[in-house]
Amino acid sequence: MLIKITIVNLETEEVKEAHYIETDSINRALDMFDDDEFTDVRYRILDEKEEREYHAKKLGSVGGSSTSKAKKKSSANNGRLGGRPKGSKNKPAA
Repeated sequence: MLIKITIVNLETEEVKEAHYIETDSINRALDMFDDDEFTDVRYRILDEKEEREYHAKKLGSVGGSSTSKAKKKSSANNGRLGGRPKGSKNKPAA
């Protein structure tokens, strides 16, 4: 099961960090985090849809992060020519 663990500051209710952990035991996952008197460890078990979305996001970020030598060279050449024209429909993915 995939569990989302969130570390929350008790004074401000501000989320300090969030972790996704694949485990078969909630207690084992919670034991990984030190107890601190100023923080609260909260967890939520993700349902199947949320788990699929999490893994899809991880795969998508890995797949789109590489830049080939040809892409770098093309980008540099386009920059020397003034870059992408204003109003161009070929905008980069956000």
